[in-house]
Amino acid sequence: MNFQVILFVIGYGMTFANFSYWKNFFPCGINGVLAGASKCFFAYVGFDGLATAGEEAKDPAKMIPRATFWSMGLAITCYVGMSGALSLMMPYYELPASAVYATVFIKLGAPDWISIVISIGCLIGILTSITNGLYSLPRAIYAMAEDGLIFGWWAKVNPRTKTPINATITATILVAIIGMTFDIEALIDFLSIGTLLAYSMVNAALIILRYRPQPLKGDLEQMDQGGTIRPNIPILSKMFEHKKEAGNAILFSIIMMVAGFSGVGVLINTTYYKTAIGTGLMVLSILVSIGSILFIDAHHQNSMELDYKVFAVPYVPAASLLFNVLMMTQLTILTWIRLAVWMAIGAAIYLGYGISHSKEEQLWKEARGAIKETKVKIFRKKYPALC
Repeated sequence: MNFQVILFVIGYGMTFANFSYWKNFFPCGINGVLAGASKCFFAYVGFDGLATAGEEAKDPAKMIPRATFWSMGLAITCYVGMSGALSLMMPYYELPASAVYATVFIKLGAPDWISIVISIGCLIGILTSITNGLYSLPRAIYAMAEDGLIFGWWAKVNPRTKTPINATITATILVAIIGMTFDIEALIDFLSIGTLLAYSMVNAALIILRYRPQPLKGDLEQMDQGGTIRPNIPILSKMFEHKKEAGNAILFSIIMMVAGFSGVGVLINTTYYKTAIGTGLMVLSILVSIGSILFIDAHHQNSMELDYKVFAVPYVPAASLLFNVLMMTQLTILTWIRLAVWMAIGAAIYLGYGISHSKEEQLWKEARGAIKETKVKIFRKKYPALC
């Protein structure tokens, strides 16, 4: 039903198309595009919910990447088609602030029943969005509870439906309270910056994991060349010949790269790049970013075999990081303050409860205990007279 309404709006809207409205296609420049993209980015939120269904997919290693590409492709096609048709129907400066499609069709002389069809489509779209949110959020809560990062009460699964019942109830109540109490524009900005930050962290983690050394096949003690400098780069090979593994070089390069991207974003947002000093800072930020990317690429990637691997690493995740950071720098200071408060609450929960109750921590404790016990046995066997 959603696609039927979307196709109808695009098809019927194109009958009113006036391509002269596209003559001034870039009226607000790069700043306007980035500012609008940072506000509208929340519209793409939801495809990441596919990752939360990994435990319910038959072959998640193959199906989730395919489903992600398909969902993103369809979403982009629909959004571009809808916005393209709208921008051809009426000049952007005459578009109404609310009920935009229905209002534009009525102003252009379309029948009254058109607005009813569009309203039905909007209601169905809202219902779909709510369903998607209430599907992925409870499973994210369940995953954290199952790992011990939050209270185990949220990990309870309904024995009949096999769904996280407590997490679903909690998520529904929490979403309802937030939706009723917060301003919609503040929620949009908050959702956008949180999502952009999460996606940025995923890209950074992808680079780190790709250059982390992995055990060779059939030999858990020998590691591959992941994270080491390539020998075909003479200058770097000579500088780092004493280093057999990457250490923190990749992490430091990512930090410098993000710092460079942030400098570019802030300079564009404030238009300070138009001054002489700003131009110098812009050039410096670009050079730092490019240098960091090239330094990362100078390292060997690990030999881990996966069913799906992101291609052109580190360039693809670096490009994603660039766009994410540019959009994040367009958001208001108040939005950043809200994010800082939210992150502080999350850090307090993790440090106060999660870090000591996580299953990963328990495994580390068991491993440390086993190592200690093994060392004691070796010592007693080697020096029985001292025991």
